[in-house]
Amino acid sequence: MSMTKRILVLLAFVVSIAANSQVVDRHSNDLWKITRDYLQAFEQMDFDKMGTFLHDSVEFFDIGSHAEGKKNVIEVWKKTFTPLPLRIQFDIREHFVSGSFVVLDMRYEVVNVVEGKNVLLNIEVISVLQFRDGKIILLHDYPDFTSYSRQLASQLKDKKARSNEVGERNVSTTLRYYEAYSRWDVASMSTFFHDSIEFKDLTAKDIFKGGKFEYMGKEAVSKFWSGIFGDQRLSYVDMVVNNAFTAGDYVVVNTTLSLVLPPSWTGNAPGKVLVSLPIKSLLRFRDGKIIRQYDFADYTVYNKQIKVQLEK
Repeated sequence: MSMTKRILVLLAFVVSIAANSQVVDRHSNDLWKITRDYLQAFEQMDFDKMGTFLHDSVEFFDIGSHAEGKKNVIEVWKKTFTPLPLRIQFDIREHFVSGSFVVLDMRYEVVNVVEGKNVLLNIEVISVLQFRDGKIILLHDYPDFTSYSRQLASQLKDKKARSNEVGERNVSTTLRYYEAYSRWDVASMSTFFHDSIEFKDLTAKDIFKGGKFEYMGKEAVSKFWSGIFGDQRLSYVDMVVNNAFTAGDYVVVNTTLSLVLPPSWTGNAPGKVLVSLPIKSLLRFRDGKIIRQYDFADYTVYNKQIKVQLEK
């Protein structure tokens, strides 16, 4: 199937989803309630209760650890939080529900006793939860470990935060990459890719059934980006980087993508259709190049924006 035909199939799916918006909203509300209950158990540091929200086959990933299976994930939590913090609190700054995914941008505040002293740490964390049968089947946490280390060092005697020159270079590279993205200059975007890059947009794969949104290797990823719009020129596209933070060889990016959809995507409907959606991305670098890019986007709001404008 050509990319143009595939996009038309995706558009038909978008319209069908929008026609059932009440069902979608009810589903979103259910997932959001479960997520809030899970976070409340987290704040209470009740790790066994947190486990009740997990699917037996859950996969957990953060920048420093990985575990599969409910029992193993709970063990990771208990080891990570030994001894128990004095307090944990989440301040949810943004969230969205996209299909079976809930994506959160939070401030994570924790009070720990380190070297006999109470230290207050306040960092940003992007969390991604995917649900199956009302349970969390995929759990990704992306904390700002660089800020964590700086704050910890500043509150302890004779401690200095390590310089992060590599992280600073990776952020600079990230911003230049997104500048090319904002111009939809795929040729320039591909110059930032490692030969062995892995790309996934799991939220798109979840919403647009039948579409392929996982690619391996520079050639395949570049071809994917080039094929999305084919030879159609976009009248408007803008990618805004709201903020970015580093942890080791990772850069976590909070962006907003806005674009006017090409006419073929809207069945050549009269007028222009503008969409704007948040995207949270995880970029991993190797030798100054992007070797992993995971995107998580709000396709629920994307679908709703299309529906409203096509109904004019």
